[in-house]
Amino acid sequence: MIVDPTQPDARFADHWDASWAVADPGSYAVLARTRFTLEAAPHAARGWVAAAGLWASHPLGFHSAATQPPFCILTVNGLISDPSQRLLLRGEAVPVDLASALVEGSNEISIEATYYDLPTMVGLALPVCVAVLFQADLEVPGEPLLRLATGERQSLMRVMPTRPAVTSSTWEVFVRRTAEGPWDKRSGVFLHPLAASPLLRLPRRGGRLEQAADEELPAFRHTHRPAPAPITLAPDAVTVVDFGEELVGHLTVRSDAPLRLTLGPGESAPEARDFDDRTENPLRVAALFDQGTWRDARRAALRHVAVRNDSGAPATFDLGLDAFEIAIEQRGAFRCADALLEEVYGRRAARSCAARTTTSRTGRSAIACSGSAISRRRPTSSVSRSAICGRCGDRSCSPRRRSFATAPSPASARIRTISSWPTTSRSGFSPRAPTRCTRATSTPRGS
Repeated sequence: MIVDPTQPDARFADHWDASWAVADPGSYAVLARTRFTLEAAPHAARGWVAAAGLWASHPLGFHSAATQPPFCILTVNGLISDPSQRLLLRGEAVPVDLASALVEGSNEISIEATYYDLPTMVGLALPVCVAVLFQADLEVPGEPLLRLATGERQSLMRVMPTRPAVTSSTWEVFVRRTAEGPWDKRSGVFLHPLAASPLLRLPRRGGRLEQAADEELPAFRHTHRPAPAPITLAPDAVTVVDFGEELVGHLTVRSDAPLRLTLGPGESAPEARDFDDRTENPLRVAALFDQGTWRDARRAALRHVAVRNDSGAPATFDLGLDAFEIAIEQRGAFRCADALLEEVYGRRAARSCAARTTTSRTGRSAIACSGSAISRRRPTSSVSRSAICGRCGDRSCSPRRRSFATAPSPASARIRTISSWPTTSRSGFSPRAPTRCTRATSTPRGS
């Protein structure tokens, strides 16, 4: 029943008449079901199905969708299909073709969405409401258009009075409050998409950007990143391995003897050392009963890995990461006078930036912005820097204060707010102060 999402027929999908069928907050699953009768088998039946975990993220009660959608199952007259998780992850409604599954007489359609583990954010469970949405247009020979839309209305009024109301059907909603609990019937649980998320427009229908992304899937670059050196640990000893940068991949452990290790991936060393039960980046248990290589089946985002030897004897092993990243061409670079900023942002600068050098009339360091990247540029005036005051750019200042024109320290070289007035972090000077210098309050650099 699932059709090619890159070729959607949206002639009847002018807007959403359907509403979200929503479960109670904290419930694990929701099921929406409708029954209807057709005078004949339809010659065309195109539908859209969506599932999401909605949670109130706006002060006005607007909703957002959890980054991980629930697992969705569409059942039409006993024929089961599962919509693409990839499309649900993008917040799209999945197009389906129901013509071959609907028959003359009684028909039944149900949509089920289930979370086996409730989604989390920064380690805390989100108060999500599992929700499903379904809308379909059925064309039966000799009959008016039938639009099935999740909601409580038996007919759908049109915006223009000259257009007649479209026949629809009512829906029953059931919720499951535990992972394996029974289905409980619920009423009054529909939320229109424009009321739920007017800013995000969820669900949405894929356009040309999504089609281009589906046609030209990005390539990935795979590399094995070993730890700096083999590791030897005594029983119950702990060490932290730093891979030097943020990576995504699968952890590996190679050893020539049996061992049992507990691995704690983390984006920082303190996070990696946390061996308590955690929701984000959970602990991994690496066990080898003979020599060989253990590979984690789950993907992890990390820079540091804490390793604890749970074996009863010293263990020597090689720790590594099967890392992968999108194979993109690096077209830009980042340079900054602050060594820390350059280390953080310069390693993975993938955006195009122009690190041009221009002449500054006042002799101050300036900020150059090109596209979406910001680079710091320094003046290259033909006038000697020692003859320019570092505070006001005036050549007539006393020589005692000209030494401020030397290279700024890393603390004062951070990118400042763009202003038409010279700015400085030193006391005794404000952006609205006159251009004449005040007496220096700190020892000039290099004196």
